[in-house]
Amino acid sequence: MRCLAMGLLATIVAMSSSQAALISEFEPNPPGSDPANVNFELSGDANSSFSYWILSIEDDGDSGLVDRAASVSGTFDSNGLAVVSVGDLENPSFTVMLVDTFTGMVGTSDIDDDNDGVVDTTFWNTVEDALGVPDDGSEALYASQLGGVDFAYSGDEPQLMFREGSTGAWFAINDPAGTEAYAEDGSTVSFASFSTDPSVTTFGAINPTAVPEPGSLLALTLCGGVVARRIRRRQR
Repeated sequence: MRCLAMGLLATIVAMSSSQAALISEFEPNPPGSDPANVNFELSGDANSSFSYWILSIEDDGDSGLVDRAASVSGTFDSNGLAVVSVGDLENPSFTVMLVDTFTGMVGTSDIDDDNDGVVDTTFWNTVEDALGVPDDGSEALYASQLGGVDFAYSGDEPQLMFREGSTGAWFAINDPAGTEAYAEDGSTVSFASFSTDPSVTTFGAINPTAVPEPGSLLALTLCGGVVARRIRRRQR
């Protein structure tokens, strides 16, 4: 009951204030050969127009280097969703960001000048969302310093990542042919715990919803601060 109450509160806050745009689904390393372009699903205010930049910050080797930057614009649909296509990203590790503007230069601008894992320089005004995606446990990730989430390494780099359709908690799919998703702390969640198969992309549609048993690890994952973090973000 407490989790449902928190979810309702998050919904009320989101409806009563201007919603910051979020990344809601993307493929860090799609199956098969690297494609020319990859999709990002964004969420925001229904039927409103948007204009943002998607940045990829290198975390392998040249830590902090902006190695991808794409301007994206369009209109959110009646569900507050929009799908945009950008050039293929370098494979993880990286930090992907949704920002309001970009004043730097791809391949030259570096947010971590001394490679110590701390953001030194910014090339934007506002970070709408950020997600750190590891391919092992050693690289620096920057999303948590920028108001986002740094994923724990879970044994392989994710092929698909999405926000759960009810609370907005992030989940990663390392192996679409497998049976488990990973929460941001690296804990495993069975595909069967979701309303629909989470290994299937749902670009442009509501993402799968988790349906945990009361008191389960998944229930604690969804209720343990994720919703509260979304509420704080909406109030900023």
